[in-house]
Amino acid sequence: MLSHLASPSFPRSHGYVMVESKSHVSSSSPVAGLSTGRELKDTPPPRLPPHDSPPVPPGAGIEHEFAAGEEKKLKSSSTIMVRAQGKPAVLSKGQMDIPPALETTPKVHHRYRFRSTTALAGQSITFANLVGALGSICTVAATKVRTWASSIKIDWVKIWLPGNVTGGPDYCFIDWAASGNINFVPDYSKIMTLPDGVSVTGHLTFAPPKESLASMWLNTANLSASGAVLGITCPVGSIIDISMMYTLGNVSGGLDVTIASGSVGTIYYLALDGPSSNKLVPLGLPTTS
Repeated sequence: MLSHLASPSFPRSHGYVMVESKSHVSSSSPVAGLSTGRELKDTPPPRLPPHDSPPVPPGAGIEHEFAAGEEKKLKSSSTIMVRAQGKPAVLSKGQMDIPPALETTPKVHHRYRFRSTTALAGQSITFANLVGALGSICTVAATKVRTWASSIKIDWVKIWLPGNVTGGPDYCFIDWAASGNINFVPDYSKIMTLPDGVSVTGHLTFAPPKESLASMWLNTANLSASGAVLGITCPVGSIIDISMMYTLGNVSGGLDVTIASGSVGTIYYLALDGPSSNKLVPLGLPTTS
């Protein structure tokens, strides 16, 4: 027979009950196999909280122990590597499988945007100006940057005129520098002008004409750094987009461009007309003069 002794300091509603066996169950008893009083006597009593502690709900601490166990399990697990089986090439009888020729020079295609801070009339854009606008890194503080483009090719130029132009031309156009066969290039010009009162404008697109320098791939091997590639005429506040392909230095290297301010290791995208002129400033990119 089991008698229940409740601690007077802990009401039965709190669920803290001490159980002690007063009887010995013989092996012939119908309940043989249950723990006897001697076995309970060797078991330490349950640890009780202080009298002023709030009741502990059943299962308290289980979630914390489970979470800790899961965390430990996750930390001890390693990445599973799955070995892939390559698919063999299908070859005809007697056919050889050798690596094809590979163009190793990295090539980039990007569109850049500039804004004219003053009215321009035939502003010359040189090869050095173009590669500097594509990006460079400062190599000598407040003295020099090195461009990473080794050769360039212009896709097109787009110009948006501002509305209500005051002062300077209210039109825009581009002059393309010609190659040696200048006699085979027609007299060519395209302009955009605004009537009075127009405040919402469209844009003009200019593509390099055949036999112009800009229609070819340009690098220092076939054009000097100071050679003019195009000239831009537009009013102040014009937006100019230029799309170019360029290669990163491989056989040819970049150019050194002189600057007045800059920190070593910092990347700068120079003005389209060069850092000394600085009239066509890049938008959305770090620049210097």
